Amino acid sequence: MEEQLKILIEKLDLISNQVNKKLSRMEKVHRVVQPDYISKEIDGYFEAVNNAFDNCKTEVLLIVEGKLTLILKGLDMDRLNYSPQAFYDTDNGVEFARKECTAGTRQQILDDIEAWVEDSTASLGYWICGMAGTGKSTIAKSVCIRLKKKEHLAASFFCSRQISECKDYRRIIPTIAYQIARYSHTFAQELQKVLVADRDISTKSPADQLKMLIVGPWAATTRTEEFGNITPVIVVDALDECEHVSLVLKELIPAIQNQKIPRLRFLFTSRPEKNIYDHLTNVINPLPPKSQVQEFELHNVEEAVVREDIIMYIKEELSTLRLDIEKHEVESIANKAGKLFIYAATVIRYITGVKGLGKTRLSDIMSEGHIPRDKKETESLDNLYSDILANVLSPLTLEESELTVKILYTSLFVGMRVSCSMLSELLEIDLKFVESTISSLQSVLYVDKRDQAIYTFHASFLDYISSKMRAQSLYCDITKHHAYLTNICLDLMNKQLKFNICDLPSSFLADRDVPNIDQTIEEEINEGLWYSCNFWGFHLTNANLHEGEVIETFEKFMDEKILFWIEAMNLLGRLPWIGVMNIQNFQYLGTQISQLKTVMNAFSLSEVKEMTPHFYLSIIPWWPVEISVVKNLKNVLKVIKKTGHGTIGFWETPGTVKCISVSPDGQRLVTALYNGTCIVWSTVTGTQINIFEEHEDTVNSVVFFADGDKTVSGSDDNTIRIWDSKTCAAIGNSLLGHEDSVLSVAISPDEYLVASGSEDHTIRIWDVKTGVTVGDPLNGHSDSVNSVAFSPDGQQVVSGSRDRTIRVWNAKTRNLIGNPLHGHEDAVLSVSFSPNGKYIVSGSGDGTVRIWDTKIWSEIMKLDGHTDCVKSVKFSLDNERIISGSDDETIRIWNAKTGGLIGNPLQGHSDWVNSVAFSPDGNLLFSGSDDMTVRIWDAKTGAAAGNSLPGHEDVVCAVAFSPDGAYIASGSDDGTIRLWDAQTGVAIGIPFLDHENTVSSVAFSADGHQIVSGSRDTTVRIWDFKIGLQIGTLIHPDAVSSVAFSLDGTTITSGSDDGMIRIWDVNTKALLQTLSGHEAGVWSAVFSPDGSKIVSGSPDESVRLWDAKTGDMIGDPLLGHEGTVFCVAFSPDGKSIASASSDETIIIWDAETRTAVGNPLQGHEDEINSVAFSSDGNRIISGSDDRTVRIWDARSGAALGSPLKGHYHSVMSVAFYPDGSRIVSGSLDNSIRIWDVKNRTSIQYGHEMVTFSMEDSHESVTMGNVSSNQTGNVQLNAPDSQTLNPDIHWTLSDDGWIYFPNNKEGIVWIPPQFRENFWSEETLLIISKAGYNKVSFRDCVYGENWAQCYSQK
Repeated sequence: MEEQLKILIEKLDLISNQVNKKLSRMEKVHRVVQPDYISKEIDGYFEAVNNAFDNCKTEVLLIVEGKLTLILKGLDMDRLNYSPQAFYDTDNGVEFARKECTAGTRQQILDDIEAWVEDSTASLGYWICGMAGTGKSTIAKSVCIRLKKKEHLAASFFCSRQISECKDYRRIIPTIAYQIARYSHTFAQELQKVLVADRDISTKSPADQLKMLIVGPWAATTRTEEFGNITPVIVVDALDECEHVSLVLKELIPAIQNQKIPRLRFLFTSRPEKNIYDHLTNVINPLPPKSQVQEFELHNVEEAVVREDIIMYIKEELSTLRLDIEKHEVESIANKAGKLFIYAATVIRYITGVKGLGKTRLSDIMSEGHIPRDKKETESLDNLYSDILANVLSPLTLEESELTVKILYTSLFVGMRVSCSMLSELLEIDLKFVESTISSLQSVLYVDKRDQAIYTFHASFLDYISSKMRAQSLYCDITKHHAYLTNICLDLMNKQLKFNICDLPSSFLADRDVPNIDQTIEEEINEGLWYSCNFWGFHLTNANLHEGEVIETFEKFMDEKILFWIEAMNLLGRLPWIGVMNIQNFQYLGTQISQLKTVMNAFSLSEVKEMTPHFYLSIIPWWPVEISVVKNLKNVLKVIKKTGHGTIGFWETPGTVKCISVSPDGQRLVTALYNGTCIVWSTVTGTQINIFEEHEDTVNSVVFFADGDKTVSGSDDNTIRIWDSKTCAAIGNSLLGHEDSVLSVAISPDEYLVASGSEDHTIRIWDVKTGVTVGDPLNGHSDSVNSVAFSPDGQQVVSGSRDRTIRVWNAKTRNLIGNPLHGHEDAVLSVSFSPNGKYIVSGSGDGTVRIWDTKIWSEIMKLDGHTDCVKSVKFSLDNERIISGSDDETIRIWNAKTGGLIGNPLQGHSDWVNSVAFSPDGNLLFSGSDDMTVRIWDAKTGAAAGNSLPGHEDVVCAVAFSPDGAYIASGSDDGTIRLWDAQTGVAIGIPFLDHENTVSSVAFSADGHQIVSGSRDTTVRIWDFKIGLQIGTLIHPDAVSSVAFSLDGTTITSGSDDGMIRIWDVNTKALLQTLSGHEAGVWSAVFSPDGSKIVSGSPDESVRLWDAKTGDMIGDPLLGHEGTVFCVAFSPDGKSIASASSDETIIIWDAETRTAVGNPLQGHEDEINSVAFSSDGNRIISGSDDRTVRIWDARSGAALGSPLKGHYHSVMSVAFYPDGSRIVSGSLDNSIRIWDVKNRTSIQYGHEMVTFSMEDSHESVTMGNVSSNQTGNVQLNAPDSQTLNPDIHWTLSDDGWIYFPNNKEGIVWIPPQFRENFWSEETLLIISKAGYNKVSFRDCVYGENWAQCYSQK
């Protein structure tokens, strides 16, 4: 545009001169000029000026348009994440610039490469391999220049260890694709299509990148004649300097060899490393010549030829310097360089590095002692590096030398290129000394002026310094130095990291919206801390971990600072962290490390990743980490129950579970409860089989006999009872003798004896047949005996006591064997023998599990990990594993041989775990807890391996309340019908399994004695509810979609896909009527309350009314819907009909006039699958594919409140509780929900009303006398000092935010995986195999008070 403006100025000057001349002439002649003439002249000048501006404007706009076009074209290309620094001609700074071959050097090599390009029969690949310093990159640069001139160069990628994006294998293919696009317009057009189709292609694997970015677009390019006779070439230099380059080569080389990118040739350079050699050659399966990669070994070029090139290079480099250098000196340098150009380059840098020292340094290098006697390939270079370093270190003191070496080693082996200031802060060495040291090492290191980072001139120096054979006394033991740097980083973080390091003012603000946040981050996280945060894991992974100091520092960091590290990394925008910790060296921390990785990934992928306070408020509560610092986290949401955690299933119990025992066949489980009862459960269904209620106080211990027929239990009522495990009838009298609570019971393997431990400090052994004690009590413990167990052979009894000891007794003589076992630091709460009798395992109040050898009677292993009392321990039957349950609410599985933790702790209980047990086959693990549940786990890995809670395994298609409201029946795509307790959600009995396909519909008879079900297996089945058996099967010719009882229970109606409605006699099972008329299947058909009519809905978009006696259709079809009618329902008085449709509406019809009443009910945003009236007829409920349940006023058609949200998939069926206070819904998410709707829209405070809306827009909440502020404190000004309960009065938006009334900002964010089956404010029950997620917000802090979530103890 400068040129256009210049032209404009010239034109304006010309016009100006013309005007001045005209004025000058007019002044000379002193005459009056005619006004018209002057006006025309002026107009002419104005026109000339306007034309000049217009022409300039047009040309400028054209230029701007052209540049905009280029910019627009480049927008999609930017998605490639290509690397401009990898282009051959990128200016990377004077010191770091890629140089071409000196004129006249490497001539033959360059000519050979050019000939390869021109030869149409030559191979598609060419590999220049050579040792470090042989000049590969200069050759590659010269090749690029030559090919560019002849239009052969399509792309280049110059790898470099010293430039992060040039060593990233993920950048290679996108960078090549970008350059080919600039080279070929056809390729560019095809590539643009790819980028539009997949915006994230640059993040994909090399295989996907190659296929989408090169192979595909290139295929289209080859179909054109765009290139004519030109052969496009791609140059990739220094493969060995790219990390994980094999991932690219293993995809690219086969593509070349298989000619998937024909005519496109590749020139590679690298060192002769094995991983590269294996990819670029194919010795085992030779390929045709054109498919091979031609190899050229640069280091094998005749030395005389190389020497002449090096001499030319030296002369050229020194020709511009004022340094007198003799011919023999040039030749001497060339001789020492051998075949390595890098040697000559290093010598020149060293000679010219310091002004005035060039001649002296040259003399040192030329001296006799520095000439190697042998011709080993790297010796000359090694001697040079040694000389350089010796020259640097020799003038220094011992302390200065040590510091200099630290600086050197660190600059070489840091995780990224660092500046002098970063080195200074990291190593805590004076900055001036660091700068002076780096300056003295400028022969091998340099500081890039652009980023002030320290670089090595060539990778060969790293090779040298890390080889003990080559560097000798200057050798750097890399693993030791990594250990040193690990300790430096960890120590720095332990000192400087802290909670809320940047003093973030509010949880409502995104980090970027915090005033001066960038400046604050820079001030609080200095360069040294920045580096430590980013690279401690890199050094730890590569460190020698035999250094005790490193381990100690690391443990402190993990225990006290790790959360603050995650916080800092998030503020730096560095999550997810790419460092990998070598947890094999920290087996005992494996659990914590695994948990940390999980929580880091969860946070970095979350929608609150740019709101750092929510790491503490919204993330950690869902993914707890077992480290001390987490214990300081307070006032955050409490996760009461959470899905998953490896739980296979659980069931609720009517009281705290003190102890559990599994029957020998694994089919039953007995629980000893705090309420004094023992309940026998089915381990298959989780249903209660029977109950034993003979104890008068808490039952502490219960055990099945080996035959499974009997059970023994001990209680706080001081008695032991033996009872029939099937009938739960007591066998004999209570075993009396203990003077205090019986805490533990055990049965001998031969079932003749029972051992018991008591609060009275004694152990007693009882004869099972007679019920009397065998001998005197076993005395010795000085406190309560908490646990007893027999050895596998029955010869010994082990006991654990509150006196912190374990004692082993002879079961026959009742004498103590050996001395008490000491080691636990608190009460011994559980003991057990291994099945082979070789070991005893114990759990204690000190939080440890210990293993004892029964031969030497001593402790052989201590298992740490639990953070609270260990209440229960057991061996697996194969002696390989140990399980433990703890007051820390977790269960752990241990390797009995190594003591290592197997998998992660099993989390899911919300209170103390009091008892654990293996299934007989060792595959399952059972646990009982204070949270009043029994849970089942995968005992091998702790991972989910089957069904979770009792619930359907597939879509819940139909739900119905029993007439008395006590039960719920549900039908599912899993082919079962299940019954549930409507109050507790506990499964009743076993599922009805006779259907062979989806159960589409279920209904209770009016007396509640029978259930009818319809299925896609074409049957209608009638079931006796009390006995749970089928009592009749009715056959349809097609799938059954709907069933219903008449009010008197004598007939059943069913609708089928065959378009027919059938009426059946319940008693005789005879078909009474077949109603035909629908033009498609019948999806819904129900009786009127008086049984005289039937209404039906169909995909034919009609509602039809039928005479139930005659089977005749009453009047014409009811038309109004514009889609399938999925469901119809009569009002309780029979006067109204409601129909729900795929057109997202509900229509209310007058049953007498058969006309629509009012307008359709609109509000759902997707198909409506189900509709029902309340028992008083005043309300209608509906369930929809929009995942909501809505409640409507049956008279006005108005929506009552907001939709009920919670299901995360379509709502398939809804039903009212008999009194209308609750709703049950079944969903495509496989769950059943029960909702409380009796007071769903208002809470009364005297005359004040607080109204809540469940809409996503939290601003719609109105609250009478309720106020809140933005500091996180809700203030309720209701009469009688009543307050809103934060566990009830909140809303969950679709994007996962929890809102409190009258607060426009989100309080906490719920991760998506926990929103499924989320317990919302009006939820009473969720029945699902996946469990549910329930939280409490009672103590949450937020807003300006958010930092109160953490308090340092």
